[in-house]
Amino acid sequence: MDHALTTTDDANDAPSEPAWRPCAVCGTAMESWRPRSQKYCSDPCRAAAAKKQRTDRPKDAPRTCRPKPTMTPGTPPVPDPARTREVPGDPYWGPILAAADRATGGEPCRVCAEPIAARTPWSYRDRHVCSHRCNETLKRRTAARIRRGEIDLHSIPGVGTRGAADEEQRAHFGQERQPHVFRTRSAEADSPYEFYGLGPLPGDVIERHGSVTTYATAASLGADWLVDLVRSNSQEDAEPVLAIHEQTGALLAYTGRTLWWTSVPGQEHSLVQQQSFRDDDGRQWTWQNEIIRDVDENGKTYDWEAWVCVA
Repeated sequence: MDHALTTTDDANDAPSEPAWRPCAVCGTAMESWRPRSQKYCSDPCRAAAAKKQRTDRPKDAPRTCRPKPTMTPGTPPVPDPARTREVPGDPYWGPILAAADRATGGEPCRVCAEPIAARTPWSYRDRHVCSHRCNETLKRRTAARIRRGEIDLHSIPGVGTRGAADEEQRAHFGQERQPHVFRTRSAEADSPYEFYGLGPLPGDVIERHGSVTTYATAASLGADWLVDLVRSNSQEDAEPVLAIHEQTGALLAYTGRTLWWTSVPGQEHSLVQQQSFRDDDGRQWTWQNEIIRDVDENGKTYDWEAWVCVA
């Protein structure tokens, strides 16, 4: 086998790099130049290019930013109940937001009316939106219409719940049981945390690495104003749950995956949801939505979800 050494000159003469590159200022063909970096044949040409750039774009010139697309007012169209195609991805939002057909490129966005690029992720093209910003806007507008009763979820084919559990699993795990303490397991265990069902019930206690969170309904603690707040902005029979952090006394009110209100003793902010805070000793705490996916005895998947406060 023959072995040959490659010199720098040989690399410069490779077919991938064109020879005799012209100077960007005077146009003189450069016999020797560094690929992809040398634009000028001499120092005077480099100085002339810098002087021209200062003239065209002075330092005190105002910066021009490309404007963001304007969000058009209004609401998205009602989901088509006659849609028969299978919608992949999120089992909850996918069927609700999916258009009749997947966009292939050039179709107008349902939010900003800009054309959808062919390279846009398929999940966005499924919903006829052009970007993450428009996708989140579409979800917020649709969620508001669902709360107002303008969209009937039961009429949408294939729509699922926010969790991975079906009705049979919800009936099974929804049966009454005694309050339970879910602890952190040892490092040798198959699963690091104890859990059961779809989430904690009022009276349950969750311990995660020494941090303890208890759960109770807002009505049982006399927080009628919180119950009225949630029901006036969601379903009339919604029952908010309070997660109470024992170490700091912090509170978090939620229904499902919707976070409604937080409170930290001595750090109350009426317009801010404090999912991260520090206690009196300076220790950082964070509210996290713990999600664990498991299978039941029939091999069906379901999600355990719990708001827990961890350090």
